[in-house]
Amino acid sequence: MESEAPDRPTALVTGANRGLGLETCVQLREKGFRVILTSRDESKGNAVTRKLDPEGGDMVYHQLDVADRGSISALAKDVPGLAPRLDVLVNNAGIGSWGSDRRESIRTIETNYFGSRNVTDAVLPFLSNGGRVVMVSSGLGELSYLGRELRAQFADPSLTRPALDSLVSSYLAAVDAGETKRNGWPSEY
Repeated sequence: MESEAPDRPTALVTGANRGLGLETCVQLREKGFRVILTSRDESKGNAVTRKLDPEGGDMVYHQLDVADRGSISALAKDVPGLAPRLDVLVNNAGIGSWGSDRRESIRTIETNYFGSRNVTDAVLPFLSNGGRVVMVSSGLGELSYLGRELRAQFADPSLTRPALDSLVSSYLAAVDAGETKRNGWPSEY
């Protein structure tokens, strides 16, 4: 379903059926954007989309689990039918889990890091020239929570994707060794 006005900007928001993601959708719509609202839970996502825009002219829904590559691929395949282009991608989907359990740490990193990265890669071809990618995080995602050495590595302007992936892997190694704090990691978030 394409927008009535083809030049109207379009935003895609992940994790948008509640909280900050939902409010982001509301505000983008108020600013004149057509919004593609996504969430893991299809029934909740459809319900909130219908509630916000019963006529379906300003908002459309698409199921998306950012931790599932198949779900990401399905979204990318469907984007051309949802909008002529994307002007804004808001990576809002995320989870917060606490503690030093490796399974929970992996789940958090798969969602918060790899999920956002993979969604961005998948929809980047549809992003217009001058389009924007917005990464939403809580205060715990700030570099200031990292140890000095890690902070410098993450803030390095020459940081490559393989080097970033290596830093993420080093976190998991620190979890396994029980040395997250000692190595400068605040939590898995």
